[in-house]
Amino acid sequence: MSAIPDIRTLMEQGTCLADPLPGHLRFSNLPRMAIISIRAGLRAYFSTYRIAGVSQVLSQGPSQPLKHDEIIRQESSPDYLEVYTETVLHLHYAIELALKELLRQKHTLLASSNLPHSAILLCRLLHKESISFKDEETLKSAEFAEALKRVITLANAKLLDGDLSIVINHKTLLEVLNTLRNKIIHRGLFVMDYSAFDLVISAHIIPFLAEFLYLPQFEIQANLAVSSETTPLWKYKKLACGIDPLKEIANIGKNTEHAWEKLALLKELGRAAYQNPLDAPESSLAPFGVGDSNARCRAEQLAKHELSNLNPYAYHGANEILKCPVCGLHSLVRYNDGDGNDTEVICTCCTFNVNRALGNAGNYGLPIDGFWSP
Repeated sequence: MSAIPDIRTLMEQGTCLADPLPGHLRFSNLPRMAIISIRAGLRAYFSTYRIAGVSQVLSQGPSQPLKHDEIIRQESSPDYLEVYTETVLHLHYAIELALKELLRQKHTLLASSNLPHSAILLCRLLHKESISFKDEETLKSAEFAEALKRVITLANAKLLDGDLSIVINHKTLLEVLNTLRNKIIHRGLFVMDYSAFDLVISAHIIPFLAEFLYLPQFEIQANLAVSSETTPLWKYKKLACGIDPLKEIANIGKNTEHAWEKLALLKELGRAAYQNPLDAPESSLAPFGVGDSNARCRAEQLAKHELSNLNPYAYHGANEILKCPVCGLHSLVRYNDGDGNDTEVICTCCTFNVNRALGNAGNYGLPIDGFWSP
């Protein structure tokens, strides 16, 4: 083995995501990275039900704080802290990149924190002349708070393209999100209560993103899909039951009956949809004979094996195979406890997993066959 290169050499080994075209033709990668960050943030948020557990989902709302011992169990859990942090950081980062893209489209310098030291580079930028990618890299990027302030100021003055009232109207939300991110990243001193965090993301952030993503400036990137899927890059695969979890979450009001249970189920549907290994039937790969029959066969065989695997202690024994609402296979295994009571269902394909305490989806208006008998 040859000598290990120095750290600077190693850090330069990679591929530049920006197109190697002249500056005036080169596309911006900010929207694409924002889309990927939204995907990462949503995946983390959807995992909170599975990690925190049904006891936290059904706990009292934010107006009635959890007891001390419940807080210790919930907020000191490394897994919960991980997805909580990833949710905030990724969604914050995505919005920050999008704000800077709005500024960059008007002028590169608007997305920078200060003027370049080079007078030549400054002159070229002011006249919107072509600059090299290396020169563009030397520009220091504006931080979230400054980018938000500039976008709102310029939008109010009608100096940015399009209707940006979505940003103006959500100024407080974005400022609070930035404060939360700073509490996490700089001090690590604050973890939101599970129920309050659910409301922040489901009732505020997700409805904002649903509109913000489809501004004309981001619409092309927001609709891009990979060849094996029919949904946009940032989104989960379509669910067999036809439900769109994000759409349903955005419509949940905090006073809706069974709101917490419904939200928990929708998050688990979304999480499993991201995990679903099967290609969509209408995928662009289907005409070429690229399929996932092996994965389908393995999942359904594993489910049958679970049903035939008699547990000598009669604990968590499988008693029935159902059709999964996410992947659509007959791979959803229902388990019971030592007393023969149904406890949970787990899909051997997409990993969809819910506890009986959530009840049947039909109880709160979702078109999914019941998992549990009355």
